[in-house]
Amino acid sequence: QALQWFQACRDGRAAATAYEYGAFDPDTGAFVGGAGLNAIRHDHRFCNLGYWVRQSRQGQGIATRVVHALATHAFAHMGMQRVEIVVAVGNLASERVAVKSGALRESVARNRLVIDGQSAPAHVFSLVP
Repeated sequence: QALQWFQACRDGRAAATAYEYGAFDPDTGAFVGGAGLNAIRHDHRFCNLGYWVRQSRQGQGIATRVVHALATHAFAHMGMQRVEIVVAVGNLASERVAVKSGALRESVARNRLVIDGQSAPAHVFSLVP
């Protein structure tokens, strides 16, 4: 599964539809999570921003810093005018990160995500420059 994920990341980067990154502790170099800009729509100048942080490192502001860095990159270097953060209903930790990052909660979209093969509703947040 990891090899398939890495190949999907390479394919997305080559097609300019996704840019996925690892997050590392600046002091130790330890891997602490990942984040990315994906579902990139250059024609409408928006993309999705996703993030995750390993459980042992949650609550330390890592995801919020990652959101700020990637949103800044999307606006300043990719020409995006909208960045969406889509969070499954019930994922309170990710909701808190979106809110702390300054994202506006716009809606709950029905059947927005597929989780374990099942459609699920999700909060849609947005950041704009």
